[in-house]
Order: sequence, then structure tokens, then C-alpha cells
Amino acid sequence: APDCSPGPIDIKATARIGTGTLTSAITCIPSATIVPASGLLSLMYDSKRNLLYGLKNTEIDVFNPATMKWGTPIVPGGNGGTGYIAMTLTPDGSKLLVVDLGANTLTIINPDNVAQSTIVTLPQRPIGIAVTKNLSRL
Repeated sequence: APDCSPGPIDIKATARIGTGTLTSAITCIPSATIVPASGLLSLMYDSKRNLLYGLKNTEIDVFNPATMKWGTPIVPGGNGGTGYIAMTLTPDGSKLLVVDLGANTLTIINPDNVAQSTIVTLPQRPIGIAVTKNLSRL
């Protein structure tokens, strides 16, 4: 790692025809900690709770950046899924939505109380998920 102060760095270029600057082109991270994880399909940061969710086939792993530790996974319904493929949060952060391709379902989870979850059977095979501010009242 280069010797640098943490944060954005400008890149300056000079040529015969002039000079230019790319402001905040890169970010210096002088050191990093690698946290072991396996089987993750995707990651999503929850800024409301300062947690990182790691989607797996049958559960959602929960990482706390403050402690640098994996906590108790979210296992909706106590059994988890059969083939999770996508997840997202509602814009207000009140619901975590998870699509299960294996069960053809959408699971709606309250991240503050994961026991409060609702599983909805979808009318057709899901391929992903997106949420707009108009759907945050699920």
C-alpha cells in the first residue's frame, strides 16, 4: 500500500498539450482487514443500522463493521430459504426484502425484529427485486 493519508486523492496529468486534474479520482486506504466469509451471493450495506448483509442461498449473514464480526444470521421463518437470489431494503430501511427462486417467494423482514417476517408466494418466477419510495409501506 502506498504511503498516503486516508481519503480521496486527485490525479494530475501533464502532457505537451496541457495539464489536467481528475479530482478525487481514487481513494487511499492505507490498510485493510480481510474478514473471512464464504458462500456470499451479494452484499448490501444498511446505513440506518450500520450493518452489512451478506446474502447466501438459505440465509442472510449480518456483519457489524464496528466490531468486525459476523453476528447471528437472519433465517426467515426459522428455516431460511431454498434458493435466495436477491435482496434489497425499502428506502426508509424498515423492511428487508428477499427473493427466493427455489420457493418462488418474496420474504418481507423487519430488520429490527426478524421474527416479524411475511412470506408471499409470487405469481411467476422471480429474477430479481427493486424497490421505489412508493413501495416502502409493505
